Amino acid sequence: MNKVFLKLIRTLVVEGTDWRKELKNFLLINRSSPHITTGLSPAEMLFNRQIRTKLPQVGNMSVSQKQLKEAMRHDRAQKQSYKNYADRHRRTQVRDIKPGYKVLVRCEKKNKLSPTFFPTPFKVAKKMGKCLELMRPDGIKFRENVSHTKLYKCGEGEIGDANLYDLEEDDTCDNGEGENIHS
Repeated sequence: MNKVFLKLIRTLVVEGTDWRKELKNFLLINRSSPHITTGLSPAEMLFNRQIRTKLPQVGNMSVSQKQLKEAMRHDRAQKQSYKNYADRHRRTQVRDIKPGYKVLVRCEKKNKLSPTFFPTPFKVAKKMGKCLELMRPDGIKFRENVSHTKLYKCGEGEIGDANLYDLEEDDTCDNGEGENIHS
């Protein structure tokens, strides 16, 4: 919408017309034209009928519930298609982390040489939706979002059973909530 709107303003400025006066006509046209994902215009979706424009109209002006449900179904299908495309091209993956697994926790980047993940693996105590309750090697528990963790793998890609080694005093990592999780 913004791209179309900016193109209209650019065209009207080049023509020397005041774009503020033409805005109402543009919005009327835009809201009465069918959208590609729903097959209905935004006005039809909102008011359950076609709005009156300067073009002559023949036939029934109201939109049936069947058409509305079909438009909503088509809209959902299009959104799912867009989501699948984005997920495929961004290489997203489901994080299948369960209690008992070991994970690496993302560190705050202080500079370009600081590591992305803290080198010590943490044990998953409990999973609550997108939040994990993790246990440090010294037994202290804290919570972290799943997106800030990575499954710890040792050896040939199997889930690690490596011994958790003690944290050193100078190793710190902020959990994004202003809390130092390692001291």
